[in-house]
Amino acid sequence: FTEKQGSKKVAEFALRELIDEKRLQHLQNEFCKVTGVTAVCVDKEGRAITEPYIDKSLIRPDGEDPILGEYRKKAAQALDRVQEGSLEEQVVEELPDGGHVAAVAVSVENQIILYWQVYDLKKLDAISFYQILDLLRDTSADIYRDRMSCFSAEAESRRSRYAEEEMSRNLHTIEATTEIVQLLDSDEQIELTMSRWLKILAQHIQVDSAEIFQLQADTDTMNVVCEWLAPGLISYFDKTSGIPEKSFLHTEKPLVVSTDSVGKPDSEEIEKIGMKAVMIFPILKQESGNMVLSLNHRRQGHVWSMAEIKFTSDAVKILQRDPEKFPGRFLRRTGGDPGQCGMCHLRNGSEYGQNAVRQPDIEEYLCQGTDGS
Repeated sequence: FTEKQGSKKVAEFALRELIDEKRLQHLQNEFCKVTGVTAVCVDKEGRAITEPYIDKSLIRPDGEDPILGEYRKKAAQALDRVQEGSLEEQVVEELPDGGHVAAVAVSVENQIILYWQVYDLKKLDAISFYQILDLLRDTSADIYRDRMSCFSAEAESRRSRYAEEEMSRNLHTIEATTEIVQLLDSDEQIELTMSRWLKILAQHIQVDSAEIFQLQADTDTMNVVCEWLAPGLISYFDKTSGIPEKSFLHTEKPLVVSTDSVGKPDSEEIEKIGMKAVMIFPILKQESGNMVLSLNHRRQGHVWSMAEIKFTSDAVKILQRDPEKFPGRFLRRTGGDPGQCGMCHLRNGSEYGQNAVRQPDIEEYLCQGTDGS
C-alpha cells in the first residue's frame, strides 16, 4: 500500500483491502454454523462478497436452493431499503411460514462499510433472531476496526521505513555532491580530477560503466577521455582515439534511454551495441568537436529515475560552472586530443543491485538543457 493509503480514515478502507475474501467466507460459515442462520456479505456497491452458507439439514432432496422464491425476494427488498440512505440500518421481515429475512448495515465512524443479508430458515423466535443480528453487526465492526488498526500500524511502519531510506538517499546525494564540488576546487592534476569526478558520479547512480568522449567533428571519430568500469566488466574499446563515433552521442540536450524505451529514437542503435539503458549528457560544445558524458547499464535492464537524472544534471552543471578551468583546461593541456595523454581507466568500482523504478515524465526537465539554466 502506498503512503497515501496509509493516511486514510478508518471507514475509507474497502473491506477487500483489509481482509481476504476467503478468510471472510470462512468466518461467515463458522458464524452461520453456530447461530443456525444463513448469511451473505454484500459490499457498499451491492455486490455479494461471499456465498451463502446453508446448513446440510436445510438442503432439499430435489437440490433446489432453499432461499429462492419469497425469501430471496424479501431479502432483496430489505437490502434496498437499507441502501436507500434512510435512517434504517436494519430491516427485518417475517414470512408467512414463520421464517425471517433481514438486511443489516454495518457502520464504522458513521460510514457504512458493508451489508449483511440474513435468512432464518429454521424459524427461530424473533428475539433470538434479533440477538443474532446484533452479534453479527457488532462482530463485523470489531473485525473491521481490528484489521484497520493492524493495517494502520503496518502503514506507519512502512512510512517510517520509507522516510529513513529517503533520508539515507538524500544524505548520500549531499555527500556525493559535496565531494564533487570539493574535487573541482582542488589544484590536483586535471586528468586525475576528471577521473575522480567520473567515478563519484558513476558509483552514486550505480551504473555499470561510464565514459567521457570527445567527438572529432572533422573525422566522424571520437576519443575516449575517461572511462570507469564496474568490477568484472571489460571495456568496449581496444584503443582510446580514432574510434568510429555513434550518432546518438550528437545531442544538444540530455538523452535518456531506458530499457522500456524500445521503439523510441536512438534506442535501436543503443540496443545493437549491447546497452540496456543509457544516459548521454553534453559537457562542452566547441568547433573541433563536443565533449559528452555516457552513463550505461550493460548487464541488466534499467529504468532511469528522476533522482538519477537530476543528480547527473547537477554534477554536469557543477563541471560547467568554470569552463576555463574544467573541462577547457583539460583540452588545452592535451592540445584538443585527450588520446595524447592516455585514457583514464577506472576499475575500482563496486558491485551494485539493480534499481527497477518506473521512468518519470522527463520531457520538460530535459528541455532545460545542461547550460546551468
